[in-house]
Amino acid sequence: LDAKGKAKLADDALSIGGAAARGVRIKLTLKREDLVAALADENMAGTTFERRSPRQLVLLLTLDGRTYRTTIDVAYSAKPGKSGSAVTN
Repeated sequence: LDAKGKAKLADDALSIGGAAARGVRIKLTLKREDLVAALADENMAGTTFERRSPRQLVLLLTLDGRTYRTTIDVAYSAKPGKSGSAVTN
């Protein structure tokens, strides 16, 4: 991360902002990544047509040796054999 809490590697990006006392905002963007195996157990394998179908993802983030866990509600869309995306609701 740079001094502004942002990092970019190829098409992927991460930004962290806010204050710990009031809540931290994290934005992760992954583009052109093969995530089918990692998301298959969430029924997000991209084998069926989906349009803004509700899903829940468990997020684990480790900072300074401390792991934080949360559940994120997302809207999942997919075109079989072409693309898939999930955005927060």
